[in-house]
Amino acid sequence: MIATLTGTVAEKLLAIVVLDVHGVGYGLHVTAEDYGRLAQGQNAKLYVHEHIREQAHDLFGFLQLDTQKLFEQLLDVKNVGPKVALAVLDIGSAATVRGAIASGDVKLLQSAKGVGKRAAEQIVVELRDKVGMVAGDGAEGIVNRPGIDTQDEAIEALISLGYTPQDATLALRNISSELSVEDLEAGYRHIDTAQVYDNEAFVGKALKSSTVSRDQLFITTKIWNDNYDWDDLIPSFDESLRNLQTDYVDLLLLHLPVTETRRPAWRKMEEIANSGRAKAIGVSNYTVTHLEELLRECEIKPAVNQVEIHVYLQQPELLTFCKEHDIVVEAYSPLAHGYGMNNPVLADVANKHSKSPVQIMIRWCTDFGTVPLPKSVHSDRLKENFDVFDFSLDTEDMAKLATLEKDFRTCWDPTHVA
Repeated sequence: MIATLTGTVAEKLLAIVVLDVHGVGYGLHVTAEDYGRLAQGQNAKLYVHEHIREQAHDLFGFLQLDTQKLFEQLLDVKNVGPKVALAVLDIGSAATVRGAIASGDVKLLQSAKGVGKRAAEQIVVELRDKVGMVAGDGAEGIVNRPGIDTQDEAIEALISLGYTPQDATLALRNISSELSVEDLEAGYRHIDTAQVYDNEAFVGKALKSSTVSRDQLFITTKIWNDNYDWDDLIPSFDESLRNLQTDYVDLLLLHLPVTETRRPAWRKMEEIANSGRAKAIGVSNYTVTHLEELLRECEIKPAVNQVEIHVYLQQPELLTFCKEHDIVVEAYSPLAHGYGMNNPVLADVANKHSKSPVQIMIRWCTDFGTVPLPKSVHSDRLKENFDVFDFSLDTEDMAKLATLEKDFRTCWDPTHVA
């Protein structure tokens, strides 16, 4: 469809489907109304910042926030549109690109398809000072910078670089080894990571620093889209094991239902399972349709389907299907990224049990038949999230909470993926 568009309209469409071109493997669902706005020549950057964030504020969670931040910075450069920005990002990781900009490596920037010398020089001129403080490491560099000893100090440093408080918190959420140790100290034993989170090495370091033995842990990682190809999946998994400093994982998932590669990728997953290096294999973000396809063809059934589930997105049909086929449902984003915490129904149930709305949302996931995967960067909240096993929700509570269902997604929507 991009080929039927020309000029700036095509650039604006590329901005909207940035995740299609760079990383995730599919585009957003673009409606007729969206195309109408594009035809009116709406500014691409404005569309990315406002429209995409309105649709799903955590959509870029599938990429590192440093990549999102760098994309936005590139769009701010004079005469650099979405095509050039994407080409620059394709040079390598966000850390590599930041390092090239900070060091003034015009030649490396020019190696990007369609990026001329003038554009490369302009990028260096406008962004060199902005990326210099985190060149080569992004948010990871902040964590390792001398004088940054706590989460709060790291967040303040990122805010000084232009991050919002929310984005700074999210950027650090997946990379801090200090956080992983706190998880273990709070009693957590299920460690959920992924190749695309770019934190497997940090998790491995934290696990080695912990006194908790490997057999007491349940480690999950996920194969990223770029590694679904026949020759890439197993080597990428080998690298994950090296980063995690373990010779096996308890659960290995395909991260997303990539249309063209998910079926052959599953055969490679079965090879890994048969080798014993993954005790169980499963999927993430699969709908009933995707699962039906997989169950028709697989030799090893998926043990788990990890999807977004919370009181505002209850997905009863998917949950029922998974139960019928003995597939465990793991609920990511069980707190809906803080949405609706002040809802009176939620507050009423919380008051009844002398618990917080957060604890009610986590307990609801458990009593609804899922395994919740809450996250936090604060030690007190980690402990709060864990303190949900001294009560249960009764039939009346569950009926009240069922009324909160509104098919509200805070993350990516897989239902349009063929």
